[in-house]
Amino acid sequence: MRKTLVFSVIVLLASSATYGETLVTPRPEQRQGRGKWWKISTALLVAATSADAASSWGHQEANPLLRGGNGRFGGQAIALKALILGGAAGAQYFLLKRHPKAEKYAAVTNMILTGAFSAAAASNYARHGGSSAPNLSPIPSNPR
Repeated sequence: MRKTLVFSVIVLLASSATYGETLVTPRPEQRQGRGKWWKISTALLVAATSADAASSWGHQEANPLLRGGNGRFGGQAIALKALILGGAAGAQYFLLKRHPKAEKYAAVTNMILTGAFSAAAASNYARHGGSSAPNLSPIPSNPR
């Protein structure tokens, strides 16, 4: 009886092992998202956001969410912009990890935002005369 039980367990384990091998089919190599275009578009978005922040630094800010207590763009605004950018990039990262086919939509969204931030930076530089440093002097300069 004992020999029959041991033999039955061995046969059962051996058959389930071979049966399990037939159930597992090798998947074709699947990309894990976050491809080249998303990485490039995210890097461009970071650069455009940085250019926008640099062009606004110390100047009067029109956006009330980014305006400091004195009405200027400062450290609080930089922190808020970085938080929003990091949150958006992190959300896209995890979204693309789960849905790699959505990469083109994320890349297009990043490129649209890159254009908007680049336009804002260009507008800021044009408005401030190409200077990123504000003129905070209350007395106008008088060259003699």
